[in-house]
Amino acid sequence: MIWIAVLGLIWLACFGFYTVSEKQIIKTRTSRYALLSAFPVLVKLTSGTILCMVMWLLSAQFSKSISFVALWVLLSPVLFVFILKINHLGKKL
Repeated sequence: MIWIAVLGLIWLACFGFYTVSEKQIIKTRTSRYALLSAFPVLVKLTSGTILCMVMWLLSAQFSKSISFVALWVLLSPVLFVFILKINHLGKKL
């Protein structure tokens, strides 16, 4: 059960960082997530706090050094899937 929470929280943190990134914030202002673009510093702070919470969840199951490595091992495929989902890849004519 902890793994579902960890992956969900990592996904939420990545989404928060993505919506307020410099390249995406213009699109965010016109989307249904416009409230996030009004407070970009708060969203970044919340996303960072979520990643700290993930570290705490992982350290509850493993030691601190292993949880740090586990965070980055889990973060890599989540970021890869997140990038593939956000970017519309297809043939260019």
